Amino acid sequence: MLEEPSPYSRVKILKLVKNPETGERTELLDDTRTRIVESKDNGKLAFILKKKMNDRFSDEDDGSEIEVVSQPLWSLLKEHLGDYPYHVFRGPSVPLNSPYEAIIFGWEKLQMAANQDPRDEEDKQARDDLKTLLDVISSGSSGDANLDKYFQFRDVYRQGNTIQFVDLWTVFPPGTLVYGTPFQGQDQVFLVQDNYGAWPERSDRPQQFLPWELDCWIYDWNGESFQRTAYTLLFDHFDGQKPLSSLPYRPFGHGNSDESLKEMLIDRGKRFRTLCTAKKGNQLFEYAGDAIFGKKGVSGLVQDDGEDNESRTGRMPPDLEMLMLPRHLWSASKTDTHKVVKSSHINSRVMVDYSSYFQFGPTTAPNGMLDRSRRTSNCSCTDCRTNDALAEKYRDRFDGTEAQEKIIWESDQYMLCPPRVLGYVLGQKHWAQLQVDLIQNIPPDDPNSAWHSRLHLADENKKSLLHGLVRSHISSASPKDNSQRSGTLEVDDIIPGKGKGLVILLDGPPGVGKTSTAETIAQATGKPLFSISVADVGTKARHVEANLGRIFTLATSWQAILLIDEADVFLEKRGNGNAASTDRNALVSVFLRVLEYYQGIMFLTTNQIAQFDAAIPSRIHVSIQYDSLRKEQMAKIFSGFLEPLDRSNLIDNYRDIQKWLDEDVYEVGFDGRQIRNIVTTALGLARADGSGKLGKHHLKSVFLNARSFKTEFTVQFDRYISGQEKLIK
Repeated sequence: MLEEPSPYSRVKILKLVKNPETGERTELLDDTRTRIVESKDNGKLAFILKKKMNDRFSDEDDGSEIEVVSQPLWSLLKEHLGDYPYHVFRGPSVPLNSPYEAIIFGWEKLQMAANQDPRDEEDKQARDDLKTLLDVISSGSSGDANLDKYFQFRDVYRQGNTIQFVDLWTVFPPGTLVYGTPFQGQDQVFLVQDNYGAWPERSDRPQQFLPWELDCWIYDWNGESFQRTAYTLLFDHFDGQKPLSSLPYRPFGHGNSDESLKEMLIDRGKRFRTLCTAKKGNQLFEYAGDAIFGKKGVSGLVQDDGEDNESRTGRMPPDLEMLMLPRHLWSASKTDTHKVVKSSHINSRVMVDYSSYFQFGPTTAPNGMLDRSRRTSNCSCTDCRTNDALAEKYRDRFDGTEAQEKIIWESDQYMLCPPRVLGYVLGQKHWAQLQVDLIQNIPPDDPNSAWHSRLHLADENKKSLLHGLVRSHISSASPKDNSQRSGTLEVDDIIPGKGKGLVILLDGPPGVGKTSTAETIAQATGKPLFSISVADVGTKARHVEANLGRIFTLATSWQAILLIDEADVFLEKRGNGNAASTDRNALVSVFLRVLEYYQGIMFLTTNQIAQFDAAIPSRIHVSIQYDSLRKEQMAKIFSGFLEPLDRSNLIDNYRDIQKWLDEDVYEVGFDGRQIRNIVTTALGLARADGSGKLGKHHLKSVFLNARSFKTEFTVQFDRYISGQEKLIK
């Protein structure tokens, strides 16, 4: 009886020995020193395993390659591994290099294929050859020492859901969903594109490794459409085996609560989509919680020293900075950078606006401590573009989804959305990453009620005038077609585009409510209050026009109410003579010219109206003057701070405090800002002594200090003014 031929009779195993002098490799049979010239029986082979041998002084790792000779075996591999990237299994047979990632990732699938009932004799041979191929790779003699070690632990890994650092790549096949929390501890899912190298690279230090890198996608908004966006996840070296659940990023599905987590991710993704696609005029939201600040102010504003906001940091953008480093330093640099990402607590209104973020803020879209990767991209060759199985694995169909609500999304689309949006924090003047879950819609409010209950002006006629003008301007600024515009009460300037704005001047001493008036009007109209200062605009005439142009563009885009606080430097009287007056004249002239072309609502605050240039009044539509606070106004401000504390039982004998305020405090004549400082400082004293309640003695201690300073300041200021008047005479 004839013996069955050994499966290995269809395998040739060679050694590729490197010549240390020439660097060329010579093929030798695995068990001899005989050189292989040409084998006449290659046609009977299934595949050839070539082991790359290095001497002990070489800095190269051992490895191997497999040359598939049998066309039926190659066709079987193509059938089951056709969705692997890089078009390896799309055409004729090509050499496969260890660690044979496609085969390892498809191991179970290939085992099932090898054991399926054959269709015919040729198919039976191909499946037997596949069994042999899998056996050779997993036998411990693959020619790749790292791969042989992996198969020693493979069953242990699978039974205990553990992994070692060197084998991390084996649990992250392309197309896998990966779970992590890189943004403020928020749950997030990524989709694996590929690893940057299967085996981790060693660092320059003995027995140490560089962080292992995994290239992934999330599904983000770019201001116009939703696109897959690339990030690189980093894994620091660890010793021994680790549970998958303890990794900084793990395959999604290895957690006990992943099913319930999936529902949460889908719900949050829906909210993310709604926030990103909010239309102009509906991008204003409330926010209370932690945010990650990116950059302050409007990018591109040139400062008085000639530098723009970007260059003042003294550093190039992180992505460009990374490209200047050698490749082996990328990971270490990224790790160091991520450690300095900090969150700040804010309680402010915010604008969610990706387009403005990229145009006027940071140029990159970070995701918590992760910077966008410039490395990851899809292969654009014909084979990959026509590979439907690969496109399905990578979710290519998700790209380019526009902001149309009628388009139905898949669950994975929502799950892959990040836990943050990009926007601007109005209170802190910072571009920021904002948590989706902390963004709240602003409750609807009756504009008339809000206006009359919150806006306090001494002159009711001015209040009514202001109300009517603001409402009228907002209404007229709304988009209308020509038929709607005909017959409306409008007048155009001789020069098109001029005189379309509403400029309101608020004049008065500090702390009497000028800024709060603008804030109240913004709240009553549901518009964002975009506040800027002279420091934001600069004082050099050659920069001011460009800076204001960018600010006006942003304010118009947001349909915001623009507040230029302490605008005196732009409004001062022009003069003759020295270089200083020439510079000031140019600054005022530029501001006046630009002001005429602004088409939104603008508030200017000042306390130097006597120094105004003669051309200013013709640019002002409404002027409101504020006097020093009266007794009843001071009482309202104190009550506004103290009554909420009293309702929370945090004040000791509130009636006694009210009596003391009436008898001793109001007559001193504090402004609103000073009153706030007195209360907040007294609260600090109460916390410091551990009493748990605010008492009159806390307020009195701060009040006496504030009164003393106010008196001394008044004396010194009067003395200074008197001296200046004598010099003039």
